[in-house]
Amino acid sequence: MMTTDSKKQTLRIVGVIAALLGFASKLVYRPWVIENQMDDFGLQGFAPSFFYVLGACLLIAGFSNKNIPKNMALAALGAAVYELEQNYTSRVFDYLDLIATGVGLGLALLISEVILKDKAAEETFTHNEHEH
Repeated sequence: MMTTDSKKQTLRIVGVIAALLGFASKLVYRPWVIENQMDDFGLQGFAPSFFYVLGACLLIAGFSNKNIPKNMALAALGAAVYELEQNYTSRVFDYLDLIATGVGLGLALLISEVILKDKAAEETFTHNEHEH
């Protein structure tokens, strides 16, 4: 069974990997797709938003001990505000970035729930259920 510290470390590692994928998708993949005039169904457009939010939320879960879902939601809300701000500035707004932000948050919540789940408590509950 994993300790809480090792679970938190796992979340931090996966969060860093997701954030790095965000940078790679923006700085390497996107220019490559544009340069080669490829149709990747818009992936190059929304992948950075998805991976940045996923990474940020998992890092929050990996370092935070209280109100993890709330803190993750606030980080995603900040990212969504940034995306909406692009509609009013000279940047390009894309509603798919908002969807990617929401999906990134949802996946981060799911991953953190699965990793942080207390298996010992679940096994005790299941064991006690079978005794009755």
